[in-house]
Amino acid sequence: MPKSAVVNVMLALFAAVAMCCQPVLAIDSVAEAYAAQAKRCFDRGQIWHATRLYKDAIDHEVKDENDELYVATLRNNLGECYRRLALDEKQRAQYDLGDGPISAEDCSLKAESELKTALEKKEERAGSRTDFLYIAKGLENLAAVYLERSVPKLTDAEALYRKALAIRESKDGIDNVGCASDYLKLGDILLSGDQYSESIANYKKALSIYSKTGTLRDPVLGVCHQKIAIVYNKWNKIAQAGQHYDKAVLVFNANLPTTAKHLEILKERDLPDFPQISLGQADAELREFSAKGNKNPVVYRSLLVNEIAAAKRNGKAGEPHARYLEAVLRQAAALRTR
Repeated sequence: MPKSAVVNVMLALFAAVAMCCQPVLAIDSVAEAYAAQAKRCFDRGQIWHATRLYKDAIDHEVKDENDELYVATLRNNLGECYRRLALDEKQRAQYDLGDGPISAEDCSLKAESELKTALEKKEERAGSRTDFLYIAKGLENLAAVYLERSVPKLTDAEALYRKALAIRESKDGIDNVGCASDYLKLGDILLSGDQYSESIANYKKALSIYSKTGTLRDPVLGVCHQKIAIVYNKWNKIAQAGQHYDKAVLVFNANLPTTAKHLEILKERDLPDFPQISLGQADAELREFSAKGNKNPVVYRSLLVNEIAAAKRNGKAGEPHARYLEAVLRQAAALRTR
């Protein structure tokens, strides 16, 4: 064997020995393997598989204080798996440890326990921006657990979302999309308590952020308009509800077929019969105003515009009425310019 070849062989042997003598990493490779497979299962929607694998990852993890944050991450992921199981009866039926399928309530309690444990450890050792953003995500996950229970814990969820929002604003700025998501959730919680003004304020903050960070036809803008329309409708402010209803429909129609389900929910579940209701109210308001002696032309034109929009909301059935009102509006505008 040539001398150079012998030297290469010896160097390779020395390298192999050196690698074998390296200290074992704190994070156990077996735990990492389980965690990697768990993530793949979670991404594929195999939540009960992911749950088992994350538990295996935690069981195999080296008990060393240097990797406590990694264990906290595993527990957060396990908690999120339990949260998903609580919402999916079919998946829960597969998660049988011998005592029968696990209940939604048990999953919810396990999710709360794992997420709280993960948060406590992260909060103890948080130092970097990434750590704080992880905490914000953990707070949001725990808040979601409280909201999804059979009897939602609204006060606790609201407090967690506000804490997460404060972290995101501090670390990522007030116009971060993560903040927008928290504003939407806060709007939902406030709406459930009939706090209409505060709910709309949060939805509009989310809308403002998404308007800056996305495109003009981003589906999430439609969601924001949809939520605002729902609140105004509950508040019996039909004209304002109509404005946001129309914008939501416009955005969802621009993203078909992806947003077909959104459109169906808006029209069939959230605001059924809204086109007819809004037209009826707009017509009543215009008739009441017209019956008065002194007419403010600005208010008159505004009421005409509102009823035209309501008529068009009714599709072909409302087109003749809309054309008639548009002619009246043109006459009113002509009188103004004389």
